[in-house]
Amino acid sequence: MTPEWIAFIAEECERDERGPIATGPRSSIAISSAMNAMGSAVTPPAYARSWHHLGSPPMDAWNLDDVDAERAGAGELYREFLRVETMSAGLYVLEAGGTDPQSPHAQDEIYYVVSGRASFTSGGEDRQVAAGDVLFVPAQEEHRFHSIEERLSLLVVFAPPEG
Repeated sequence: MTPEWIAFIAEECERDERGPIATGPRSSIAISSAMNAMGSAVTPPAYARSWHHLGSPPMDAWNLDDVDAERAGAGELYREFLRVETMSAGLYVLEAGGTDPQSPHAQDEIYYVVSGRASFTSGGEDRQVAAGDVLFVPAQEEHRFHSIEERLSLLVVFAPPEG
């Protein structure tokens, strides 16, 4: 933490009737207050860089039911809802008895099984998957969901972004 940050946070704590900061909720309040007052004049410490300044745009958030409705309305198996420089995320849905038409991707991939049951083959191994399972597939590896017993809803993360 830079000397400027230490001094500024100390000043904020003195002005803040909630008392000194060290750990817990008071620390985030005082640091947020300091960040707002300092603006871009000082780079915050690494652990504080992901915090939003008060008055900043809210975080991005999605409801998977809404994403699924958009996906189904467009007649797609996969619907991307997030794309940033380092990753992308989407919802992939396969109906019971359906076929997984995907081919290997140029990106590493993580699947989180939101709901459903199926078998999954990757790297020559086969396993059963169900809600709560997390799967990692390295770039260019042949993989496929099959023997889909219940509608399979998957949260998919690509790094770097797909495409």
